[in-house]
Amino acid sequence: MGATYWETNGQSKYDALLFEAKRRLGHFTFDGHYTYANSLASYLDVENPYSLFHWNHDQYTARSRFVLEWLYDLPFGKGQQWGGNLPAAANAVVGGWHVNWISTFQSGQYFTPSFSGSDPSHTNTVGGMPDRICNGNLASSARGPHNWFNPACFAVPQSGHFGDSGVDVLEGPRNIVSSVTLDKDFRIKERYRVDLSGLFIDLFNTPAYAFPAANISAAGTVGQITSPLGGLGNGGGFVEAGAERQIVLRLRFEF
Repeated sequence: MGATYWETNGQSKYDALLFEAKRRLGHFTFDGHYTYANSLASYLDVENPYSLFHWNHDQYTARSRFVLEWLYDLPFGKGQQWGGNLPAAANAVVGGWHVNWISTFQSGQYFTPSFSGSDPSHTNTVGGMPDRICNGNLASSARGPHNWFNPACFAVPQSGHFGDSGVDVLEGPRNIVSSVTLDKDFRIKERYRVDLSGLFIDLFNTPAYAFPAANISAAGTVGQITSPLGGLGNGGGFVEAGAERQIVLRLRFEF
């Protein structure tokens, strides 16, 4: 027999500092913005029902994020600086092209250490959060795919106790990705238009890593990154990178 009790008095708070700069110079448009953020919630740690409402990091909000974007209208073709007198056929090929570049630099999102295989709290809940002995986050220069955080800073709780580690106390891999789009519109009479574009995602093929293994009971892999970042996410979070360079070509007809 069991009982469930619901409470709706959790809280969250978000503080951020934002800098943004915009500039347009002829065919060139620039936009860059930096965000320094701190997002906390009091309802993420519900393991110990006798000790609730601890403030913890929101997993998906990175501490620092810088985005640089620029748009350039190539000055070729009818009405432009070069090639203004091109024949219609040649203008259809070289005129009307646009380049859009976006680079994202983001610090790591957060994840939680864990243990498995035992029930020290004697509540029929095998595993959970460990005790936190020291910080656990390594210096940026010491982090690597085979040793991302210090597992020795965490331990299985003693008998009769819940772990005292907080949620999302460890910072995951950063994310750096640059993508560029080249596109052009073809006008066919007044009502019809063809849009041709090429999208190059992660142009420099910068390595992107998923969260490391965080189960301190798995001695062989704890602290190690065993897989690249797959698709549009980081262990459940959202970022703009995949695990490798991708090229997408698109042809769209509008009427």
